[in-house]
Amino acid sequence: MDMKKLKHYFISGMLLLSSALFGQTGPGGIDSNLTLWLDAKSGVEIGGIPAVNSNQVDKWVNKSANLNIPDLDQVTNNLQPIFNTLTLNYNPVVTFDGSNDKLVKEVLGSDLFDVSNNTIVMVHRYNAGVVYFKWEQGSSGNRVGYEKSGNNVRFDFPTDGGGNQTLSNFNYDPNGQIVTATTIPGSSTLRNMGLVDVTSNTTGSLNNSFTSQLSIGDNVSFSLGSNMDYAE
Repeated sequence: MDMKKLKHYFISGMLLLSSALFGQTGPGGIDSNLTLWLDAKSGVEIGGIPAVNSNQVDKWVNKSANLNIPDLDQVTNNLQPIFNTLTLNYNPVVTFDGSNDKLVKEVLGSDLFDVSNNTIVMVHRYNAGVVYFKWEQGSSGNRVGYEKSGNNVRFDFPTDGGGNQTLSNFNYDPNGQIVTATTIPGSSTLRNMGLVDVTSNTTGSLNNSFTSQLSIGDNVSFSLGSNMDYAE
């Protein structure tokens, strides 16, 4: 992977590289262009204090130095996910119930995504449901999203049009896995556990000039959520 081509990097844990240069030490030795880093081992909170096992979660702090996106949060009690310890390879996770749990933030696209060059990493265990990561511009079709299609991963970029949907050959692993989507001009690539699975041609570029809701755990405009465990 040519890191010079990556503008944004996101992990869920979540990790996203940005065109802004932030001085920090990130996961996997990534120390620049990181726009969002959510790590279940730290920064998971309820009421302003660190969550403990079985607590609900109202905030997940962004560990990157991107001050434009300090956290993802959820003020509505019955939409809050649950913090669980020693759940995924002996690491803590944030668990979304697949009914309506989600963490959200109104995000200016350019604070998170490049128009073409992005890498989005998911460290998770998929259990059931459909959508578990989404940022989009309503009816215009501009979208960055992960969801289930059959028993495979579908990644949408830069729109949800049929030609911009990259579908994996691998299935979801009930023991958990690391899924990575990398976008460059004209294509998107999905990796499973670091190994290239599929590369699909794409058309156009992302319109990142608008503000919209970023959601993990569920869809944006209507509920179509997933039962997921997110770690790093």
